[in-house]
Amino acid sequence: MKIDMIIFKNKKDCCGCGVCALSCPLGCIRMVKDDEGFSYPEIDHNICNDCGICKASCDFQNVKPSAEKDRTPLIYAAKHKNDDVRMESSSGGAFTVLSDWILQNGGVVFGVKFDENLTALTAYAADTAGRDEFRGSKYMQSELANSFYEVKEFLNAGRLVMFSGTPCQTAALKHYCKDVDTRNLRNLRNLYLCDFICHGVPPQKLFKDYLEYLEAKKNVKFISCKMRDKKIDGWKCSTQTDTLTTAEGKEIRTHIYMKLFIDNFMLRPCCYYCKHTTYERTSDLTIADFWGIEKCMPDFFDDKGVSLILVNSEQGKRLFDETKNDFDLRLSNKNDCSQKQLYEPSDLPPEREDFLRDYQTKGFEYIAKKYGGNNLGYKCKIKIKNIVKIVLIKLGLLDFAKSVLKR
Repeated sequence: MKIDMIIFKNKKDCCGCGVCALSCPLGCIRMVKDDEGFSYPEIDHNICNDCGICKASCDFQNVKPSAEKDRTPLIYAAKHKNDDVRMESSSGGAFTVLSDWILQNGGVVFGVKFDENLTALTAYAADTAGRDEFRGSKYMQSELANSFYEVKEFLNAGRLVMFSGTPCQTAALKHYCKDVDTRNLRNLRNLYLCDFICHGVPPQKLFKDYLEYLEAKKNVKFISCKMRDKKIDGWKCSTQTDTLTTAEGKEIRTHIYMKLFIDNFMLRPCCYYCKHTTYERTSDLTIADFWGIEKCMPDFFDDKGVSLILVNSEQGKRLFDETKNDFDLRLSNKNDCSQKQLYEPSDLPPEREDFLRDYQTKGFEYIAKKYGGNNLGYKCKIKIKNIVKIVLIKLGLLDFAKSVLKR
């Protein structure tokens, strides 16, 4: 009796990387969006021979404990020496410094850009003009398209490659290049994986509905979006503001989308159970905002942005050593740089099901008004909870507190 292949039993076990589809020798898997707007593999069981390669290729379900338990990466606070670059970046310009070296040495850089339809795409660039489109965070799950296959092709051609993406994307790519296609082992020295401290990813559907809502309300057409624009309010106050620009050059600033993002209402299901919220990173380098820098290094803080850099591997150290003279740097530590997503995933809001039902039955305008406002009570509870956790971590009491609560 034929038993149909099942890659995962629960949506929380799929990050949407698409490696299962890439790895299928019969090409019988395609990525299909569900009613939330997230992509999942769909198997054509008329073609599938149940070989199991797709399931074996899934890094997200096969995350293994690090061989270097409790490994502490090298940790730095960093600022690009050019303030203009920092102002075009979400934090301190670390991505630009690292990718400059790759480009200068004939390599290619993968990152996320907005296309002409404001769709967030993972793409590659071989020059600084193309790379500059990757600057700035895009708070949604990018369309990976053929990027993993393209990385493999560049590696096979002997090119340097830097891939920047979410922790689950970089882990999936590493698994794809190393474990799925062993021919690439000799080329992996040319691959530099750079992730970031990830809050989680909403679907692009939410962002597109947000744009359509504002365009109809303002009677405009947007041609660009800068998320967390710090040019007006500065780096510390930029966390909830987008600047949307029309074809006529008019700028509209709004907090609605970032508010929905920060409150976790529509992250991908796996994000609430993410296995990559740890210092034991799969990537070579991790870059992020250095939140709290004004408290631990007040003389290094300014409101143009400061990057946090975790050097996670010998491969990452090679790239960091090549580029460190282009930074203003300060050595840091786990206590000073601690952020929630370095030790546990984002919280699953109790209102998520209500939010989804409201969104699907009443539309974006309704959820924008109901959930995109201040919602201070819920946000204060989450903020207090996160502060308490960070304090417990710094005191070394988190595990003890968890054991007490379980009694």
